[in-house]
Amino acid sequence: MPGTQLDRVFDGFDEEHQLDILRKVVEIYKLIQSYTLPETVRGYGGLGFDESGIIVTGPTTTPCSGPSSQFEDKTGIEMDYETASQVRKTSHPPQSLVHGDLNMYNMLYNPKSHCITAILVLDFAAVAAAADEYFYSPVRLKNLTKVGFKSVCWRGSTMTMCLM
Repeated sequence: MPGTQLDRVFDGFDEEHQLDILRKVVEIYKLIQSYTLPETVRGYGGLGFDESGIIVTGPTTTPCSGPSSQFEDKTGIEMDYETASQVRKTSHPPQSLVHGDLNMYNMLYNPKSHCITAILVLDFAAVAAAADEYFYSPVRLKNLTKVGFKSVCWRGSTMTMCLM
């Protein structure tokens, strides 16, 4: 795959070019989150294959992370029975594909085409709530605050990065 690590060239771009890259990163987030998971993927956790090669939910590379059928089990929340009952009634975030390490070190950029050509390192990818991407990836997207990246916003059940 052609390209250079985005972190190596990003600081050399003018502000308009950096904003263009940021828009592309936001689109990548959107595409990852909107991917329709196969019906065989149930609950939260990593992805794997069963004996017949079908994609199924499996363990993740992070400790204590599934597979699990309940979101609170996946996140390791410990609570009393009454609180757990309330969480089960109200906490069913939609499954979302989460990269878990989406940062400029893991993106290849082609300076000739001005395109992000690859997303690398899927070691931490998992099926989780969309918010999990917020906890792991945006903090690693260095230098975006100077070009307008301020926060992560919610649009319905989908997380997006906001330009402010």
